[in-house]
Amino acid sequence: MKKATIKDVAALAGVSVSAVSYVLNQSTEKKYSEKTRQKIYSAAEKLGYHPNHIARGMRSQRSYSIGIVNWWEINNRVFIKTLEGITAMGEKLGYSVVICPSADSYSYLSYYENKRIDGAVLIAPVTSMAEFNEMEHIRRLQKAKIPFAVINGHTDLPQGNCFRYDFAQTTYLATDYLLAKGHREIIYIAPKYGEEIREVGLRQKGYMTRMQEEGLPCLCRAVEDLTPQMLKQFHSIVTNKTDTAKKVMDMALTAGIKIPEDLSIIAANTEYYSEYLPVPLTTVQIPFQSIGKMAMRRVISAIEHHDLSSEEMPACMVLEQNSVKNLSSEGNKEGKGMRIYS
Repeated sequence: MKKATIKDVAALAGVSVSAVSYVLNQSTEKKYSEKTRQKIYSAAEKLGYHPNHIARGMRSQRSYSIGIVNWWEINNRVFIKTLEGITAMGEKLGYSVVICPSADSYSYLSYYENKRIDGAVLIAPVTSMAEFNEMEHIRRLQKAKIPFAVINGHTDLPQGNCFRYDFAQTTYLATDYLLAKGHREIIYIAPKYGEEIREVGLRQKGYMTRMQEEGLPCLCRAVEDLTPQMLKQFHSIVTNKTDTAKKVMDMALTAGIKIPEDLSIIAANTEYYSEYLPVPLTTVQIPFQSIGKMAMRRVISAIEHHDLSSEEMPACMVLEQNSVKNLSSEGNKEGKGMRIYS
């Protein structure tokens, strides 16, 4: 197949060759509307056209690379999905990704000084703040005038450069979903994690907040303490994650407890195997890819000095399967802010 040229992109987008060059090379000499820019990006993507990054970098003295500084395990699904979003947005806007080491916490700063990267996206750890001094990272980034964004951080930056994984919203929505289905006695189940993991407290907080809004009692249990006899007394459960839900489901089915007829279960995260459990599991999904895309777009916009209108953080959503029984006479009604996808 013939390799696409810049002229092909211009013809498909219905614009001039110079317009394609300016937009794809992120030039700030001329301004084009967002509609025109999107037409050019779409045409380039459809034709598989990519500008010569090496030549572009030599002209502009940039690397056209963004450093990713990650404190999560690289095989963790959260990191993988976030990185997919970062990479996709980078490809769309003409930037590549460089994974910077996090063992030496501030070594990525030298990447910028040596022009190996033009900006940075930091993916903060889920462990306690003692292992990640967020304010010190931000101070150094700002001092070096490095365009950056922080994912999973706790700092509210005036520039809107902090993008959070809303773990509290996951359990809030899960609890809200059960309430909308007519459930009232809802138990929250999670493992006995150490308090240093921030995610644990946030997930429990989401459940408790929603229950308290309804004036209902909160009951939290550790999955390690569960027995079949206890499960027979429960009617509906929110779990912190899918792997916890799987343990509950396995114990329940072994004890002859039917799901969802006798026991309804919803998990506050989604795994690839959630829908393949003995009873397909209803879950809540955090939009990790969308968060990665937003963070990457924010950094590149700062590099290119483009005005970026404020964006709403994408909401978590419920992925409805077969593990929750509908007890409501208004079975199809949705709870607060809930979005359900089958």
